[in-house]
Amino acid sequence: MGCTGLPLSLATDEPYRYPRTMESRKMNQYDQFSLDYHWLYSDNVLAGKPFLEQFGNLLDSMPPNSRLPDCSCGIGVHAVALAHRGFSVWGTDSSPGMIAQARERSNSVGTKVPFTVSTWQELPQVFDQKFDVAFCLGNSIGHCNGRQEMISSFQGIHAILRDNGMLVLDSRNWDKLCREKPRFSTMGIRVRNGIRCIPLYVWNFPSLLEEEHLIEVVLIFEDQGSVYERHYSITYRPYRYTELCERLSESGFIDIRSDFAEEKDIYTITARNG
Repeated sequence: MGCTGLPLSLATDEPYRYPRTMESRKMNQYDQFSLDYHWLYSDNVLAGKPFLEQFGNLLDSMPPNSRLPDCSCGIGVHAVALAHRGFSVWGTDSSPGMIAQARERSNSVGTKVPFTVSTWQELPQVFDQKFDVAFCLGNSIGHCNGRQEMISSFQGIHAILRDNGMLVLDSRNWDKLCREKPRFSTMGIRVRNGIRCIPLYVWNFPSLLEEEHLIEVVLIFEDQGSVYERHYSITYRPYRYTELCERLSESGFIDIRSDFAEEKDIYTITARNG
């Protein structure tokens, strides 16, 4: 099979067939949410600045022709930022709505990032080349429906990395979150095109950490004196930090490192293709 440099689903005229995995079904909760998803981000985050700062040392160490897939690209913020840095970037997400928004974002700023709909398990069928560093950010791996689905998802990412290629992953500290059990989380006020928005997370905690958790995302808007809201329901299947490391190892990854700490809300893990 020759290397086209494009995801196979973009390089052919074949229609995309929606996968039937649980992970895909959950991620497709984002289709409706995709039009409003940008309200969760500050303007600074939408510009990709915190992402580029956080991973600046890693990106500075990589040749400009490095091949980087964003395997949970969402609305394309990180993929577009990487493309502006001069890297060869691809974006995938299992939500068609999010991919549509990512394409629109890329086109609006003049980048040429190819985006395609794909679950993590499907990545070896989507790409016919190997990559240097794969990003999987935004706490996205928590949408896997338990241990086995997470392992198969990691195996899909592992399969598209070159020898000694790296996976960069972030996660909520579910141990801490489920211990503290906050009811609400707010993210500040956003103002765009004269509209004000306050994003609010409403948490629902079942009795066991490994059970499915429901998050209700409430967006409260004020526009010319009129106040209204829109809300979306998102589910996660939490895991402990030690379980995440074990599942990476079972998927074939080695040299697993992290900045995990008991008091941190979010941590980052890197792992190598063994």
